Amino acid sequence: AVVSTQSTGVHHKTVTVTNHTKGRVTAIWNDNPDSVFTVLPIECDIQPYKSASFRVNFHPRNPNQFYGANLECTTFYKSMRDAQLVNEETSCLSWSQSVYC
Repeated sequence: AVVSTQSTGVHHKTVTVTNHTKGRVTAIWNDNPDSVFTVLPIECDIQPYKSASFRVNFHPRNPNQFYGANLECTTFYKSMRDAQLVNEETSCLSWSQSVYC
């Protein structure tokens, strides 16, 4: 998967995750409730050779301060969501992408 960003305003950006595989994948963003950054939606299924957009929101707690965070998205094949559906020949580990804000 490829991650790209596009500025759409002062307090949010759009992150696009593209599925370059032949299988349907699920992308899940790690949620940190204490962070000034939130990602919506937190989870999304992405069809083969398609993209999904996620909105990264920034909610600063104090003015005139610098904030930064490493946001991580874990992606896995939809068929890997249940161990009963997976056999050794078709198993595949999940992978992750990071976006620094």
